[in-house]
Amino acid sequence: MAESVYKIVELVETSTESWEKAASAAVKRASGSLRDLRIAEVEKLDLVIEKGKVTAARSSTEQDSYSLFPHLNDTFTLARKARSKLRGKRSAAWLCLCGWLILYPAAAAAPGASTFELEHGAITYTVVHKLHEVKGTTHALEGRAQLLPSGELRVQVRTRLKTFDSGNSNRDEHMREATHEPEHPFSEIKGRGQGVRLPLATPLEVQLDATVQLNGIGRQQRIAVQLTTEGSAVRARFSFPISLDAFRVERPELLLMKVEDRVQIEGDLLFGGAAR
Repeated sequence: MAESVYKIVELVETSTESWEKAASAAVKRASGSLRDLRIAEVEKLDLVIEKGKVTAARSSTEQDSYSLFPHLNDTFTLARKARSKLRGKRSAAWLCLCGWLILYPAAAAAPGASTFELEHGAITYTVVHKLHEVKGTTHALEGRAQLLPSGELRVQVRTRLKTFDSGNSNRDEHMREATHEPEHPFSEIKGRGQGVRLPLATPLEVQLDATVQLNGIGRQQRIAVQLTTEGSAVRARFSFPISLDAFRVERPELLLMKVEDRVQIEGDLLFGGAAR
C-alpha cells in the first residue's frame, strides 16, 4: 500500500452569505491550479464583534502536516457543517468569512517507509463517580501506523463515538449528547514517536507526542505506548488520562453529584504486517 504524504495549501475566501459558499469558492479557485483535490477541512471558527454585533466570522485550521489516511471523506467538514447565515441589509451583514482550507492533492509514497494497518483492537474509557465506575469500550476502530527509516513512528487511530458500549443504552446516549456526537462524530489519536527499529528484540516503550481530538477540540498529550511483536504484527498498548473539562464536555450527574473530571483512556491495538 502506498504511504500517505500530503502537500498542504492554505487559502482564504470570503462570502457575504454563508460558510458553505465561501468554502466552495475557495475550492473552485484552487481547482484552477491544483489537480486531484480530495479533502478540504475547516476546523476552527471565531467571530469578530463590534458594538455588540457580529461583523466578521473567521474559520481557521490547525492541521498536522501529515495524515496516514488519504480517503477519509466521511470526515470532510466545511465550517463544522455550519449553516448559519446573516440576514438583513447587506451593509450591516457583510460577513467576511475567512475560510482557511487545507487542500490535499493525491498522496505520494514516502521512500523506505513501512505501513501497518490496524487489524483489530479495543479502546476503553473509564469514568468514575463517587457511587460507581463506568467503562465503555469500542472495537470499531480505524488505524494505521507508519515507520520511517529514521526510526520515527507515526500513528493515527480514530473511532466513532456512537460505537462505545457501556452496557447501558441510556448512559451511552447521554455520553453522545455530552460530546455533541452529531456534530463531532469521531474521536482521534494522532502522534509521533522516535527510536523504533524492527524487529523488536524486547518490548519497547515509546513516548508519543500526540494530539487527542474529542468534542471538536484537539489537545496535546504525551502518551506512553508499549510495543511488542507478534510474528509480523505489532501490538500497541497504552493508558493515559484526559480531562472532560479541557474538552468542554459537560460532566453527567447522578444524585446531584457530577462524575470526576478525570477519564482514563486505555487501548490495546494490533497492527498487521508491514507493507512498503
